[in-house]
Amino acid sequence: MRHYPVPQLSGTVELGLLFAPFGLLMLVKGSSTAQCALVVLASAVLLCFARQWGRVAMVVLAPSISLFALWLLSGQDPMALPAYLSAMSSVTAGYSEAMASPGPSGEIRLFLLTAVILFAVVARQRQHGLGHRVYLGFVLGITLLVAFKRRLRAP
Repeated sequence: MRHYPVPQLSGTVELGLLFAPFGLLMLVKGSSTAQCALVVLASAVLLCFARQWGRVAMVVLAPSISLFALWLLSGQDPMALPAYLSAMSSVTAGYSEAMASPGPSGEIRLFLLTAVILFAVVARQRQHGLGHRVYLGFVLGITLLVAFKRRLRAP
């Protein structure tokens, strides 16, 4: 089996460009705010363990700066941004109702089987350290949970 090297970011600027779109995503689809925040938090923790403080700052600041800049660029009142973000919590809270409703069991079993396979693939990546595999598993878990909840909410 052939292993391909993982592309490395050469600096904090590229990392900022990678995380800046989270600001747009939070504005366009406010219910993704929790997912974006968890990915930013997990990334910041991973970089803290690596003692890459400049990159930690970039991971945290890039989405925040882009969110604020895009909010202003769209002509919105800067004072209304906190109210918008707090209103997203009620939208996101609706996901718990979807988790309580029964869904098609065949689809759920297939989803769970696929999720187990994906987690197994991440766990088997021995060329990466344990911290990186935990990080990838966490981000994958967040993404799968959100996808699962959204599918349950779909008509």
